[in-house]
Amino acid sequence: MEKYQYKPKKVKFRGKAVENGNKWTYGFLISYVNTRNGISERHFAIGDDWKFEKVDKKTIGQATGIKDVNGKMIFEGDIIIGRGRNDWNENVEKKFIVKPFDQMRTSFRDWFYFEEPEFEIIGNVFENPKLAEEVFILSKNPLITKQ
Repeated sequence: MEKYQYKPKKVKFRGKAVENGNKWTYGFLISYVNTRNGISERHFAIGDDWKFEKVDKKTIGQATGIKDVNGKMIFEGDIIIGRGRNDWNENVEKKFIVKPFDQMRTSFRDWFYFEEPEFEIIGNVFENPKLAEEVFILSKNPLITKQ
């Protein structure tokens, strides 16, 4: 009888570092409370191997586990183009913002019903707010909201 060995899945996050030149930081997400002068503040940090950087919580996004056509990991907050063929064998292309799974009733999740879907990252809502606004306005899907 084989012994079952549990291996926890590594969930990857990214966020913009607060103190390190506003660079993207990748790794595990931790949350901690810092109390100073009786005031408690919640902070977030991302990192690996006990080296963590404090990040802006508004920029935190979880990896989807899916890579785009260029081999780049897709994260929540990315703006992507989805391409694929629908049931009527029509080529379809749509720009959208990747949202957390629990906020997606359609959009990114629906693309997995398409034949051979492919995705390409064209920006993210944090560094490309103008593009995010354009995608939001062009979208007929009210479930894709501003970040």
